Amino acid sequence: MRGCCILAALVSRAAAFEYGRADPVEQIPYSAASASVESGDVRAQCRQLERGVCADEGAKVVSLSAAAPSLIAYFTFDDRLALDHSGHAQHARSAPNAGPGHGPHGNGAWFDGSNLMEVPHIPAMASNDLTLSFWMYLLEDSTNSYRTIFRKAHTAADMTPTLMLLPNERRLHVRIGTTLTAVTGFDSTAVIPLRRWTHIAYVLKGGSALSLYVNGVKDCPQLGSARHSTNGCPPGGATYAWDEGDVLHNKGPLYVGGDPYMSGTAMFLDELKVHNRALSERDLVQEANDAHGSTGPLFVKLGCANCTVAEQEQSCAAHEDYHPCFCQELMGGGLQVARVNGWLRGPSQDWRFHMVVQNAAACLLQGGHDPPTRQAGFCCRD
Repeated sequence: MRGCCILAALVSRAAAFEYGRADPVEQIPYSAASASVESGDVRAQCRQLERGVCADEGAKVVSLSAAAPSLIAYFTFDDRLALDHSGHAQHARSAPNAGPGHGPHGNGAWFDGSNLMEVPHIPAMASNDLTLSFWMYLLEDSTNSYRTIFRKAHTAADMTPTLMLLPNERRLHVRIGTTLTAVTGFDSTAVIPLRRWTHIAYVLKGGSALSLYVNGVKDCPQLGSARHSTNGCPPGGATYAWDEGDVLHNKGPLYVGGDPYMSGTAMFLDELKVHNRALSERDLVQEANDAHGSTGPLFVKLGCANCTVAEQEQSCAAHEDYHPCFCQELMGGGLQVARVNGWLRGPSQDWRFHMVVQNAAACLLQGGHDPPTRQAGFCCRD
């Protein structure tokens, strides 16, 4: 009991210093504290810690978590209240239920499609450079309606930023509001798998370009009727850019797992981070490094979704340090990456893709049928 009282008093004293009120426990003038530090007084040293609380004469120190300067909100979901661990006190107004987290330690958030998490307006999100990244574990297939993953909105028309799932596919629907057109954005090439942890990153750069990363791999935007285009995606992915209109920010809350205007997404979610900086591909590859197991996110890229051998070779040659995948590379983890990123779907016996065969006897992926002229093509790293 005595320890609790001491800690409570120390917390009260820290609050007093934070807000400039008189110290209700004890006052030590700065000059006296400095003299004590010079003489080795541990207690005085502890008193000079900024934004920290000391207990048991400095044997225990409670301080804020380390955070990058650009990190403006960070939710680990390892606590009951969905607290912000960035040091900016952007704590959630309503917290989600607890669920399993990504990785062997800690917890995550559990959304059932109807409950949501609400974070009050974060002024620092009104930036032309912005990154939202997280891990998600999708629990439910398509529902014939758009489903919100996250959305910052004050009214039903607000969409900056927004990430949803399409009504009839598990592709992502990326949206943002601009001053020229009410809403703009694109759909993903990648398909989010069911019941598997997937890393997602939404990146706004310079107020005029949007990128989407799935498991550390830069995705290719699909627009309108071109959503089912057979032209494929460059191996390095692509950025969606617009020439006119500024980003239209809003002062609404950040909703996660659903919003007041649209259906929600049944999923587990973990490690939600918001940066007022456009994270680089290298940063996002590091965050998503274990998404593909031992192969990593740079081992295989989608050269083309439906192409000839010549088109595949041309696509891979356009990306430095990549070549059309060999059979052994696909057997050694390439097909796992393609499956995880949604480039190959359905039963494995229905998969059709190009591959370079050096030793027919050692390639177990060859079927007894003539391969179609046009099929998926993958590029493997040199």
